[in-house]
Amino acid sequence: MSRTQKIISAALITLAVTGVAAWWVVGSKATVTQSQQVKTESSRTDNASQPAESTSIIIGSPSAKLTVTEYGDFKCPLCNRFFYQTEPPLKKEFIDTGKVKLEFKPLGVIAQDSADAGAANYCAADQGKGAEYHDALFRLIGDKHYQKGDTSVEFKQFFTPVLLKQLGSGIVPDQPTFGACIDKQKYRQKVVEDTN
Repeated sequence: MSRTQKIISAALITLAVTGVAAWWVVGSKATVTQSQQVKTESSRTDNASQPAESTSIIIGSPSAKLTVTEYGDFKCPLCNRFFYQTEPPLKKEFIDTGKVKLEFKPLGVIAQDSADAGAANYCAADQGKGAEYHDALFRLIGDKHYQKGDTSVEFKQFFTPVLLKQLGSGIVPDQPTFGACIDKQKYRQKVVEDTN
């Protein structure tokens, strides 16, 4: 897949997620029935991110009647815009109220370090911190680059193993296990497979 095709794919994924978000806003008065519920791949017992063995990172209440799956690339500028602009009102009205849970699937569309960041997200999810690490990854690249209009980082190495471990230092409780998970690239193949 060419670089242009990857960018277009990431943009289409973001547009699809935005379309679902618009549906939420327009249809917020509608009652969600059991037949509208989208099945998740596993259940959780708390509001933290579920472990990666279940193949998903859940943001929100596990008992929410509706699950929306977002496929995103941490280096995608449109995904970052969705995180900053679209997700907060949706989170406030639907996720924080327990109506919807968001399942996040990290992709490696833009560059190799996109997959590394996604794999690190699963490493954090192993310790119940996938949602928090997801937010930290988007904030890190957003605050330093995308929110300032600087997209030059998109095709440069940004998410190094050292940076990924440092980012987890205030989030993930067991740093040696987290670091080993990143070093061994435990979930990199999973991200690559989800991307393809």
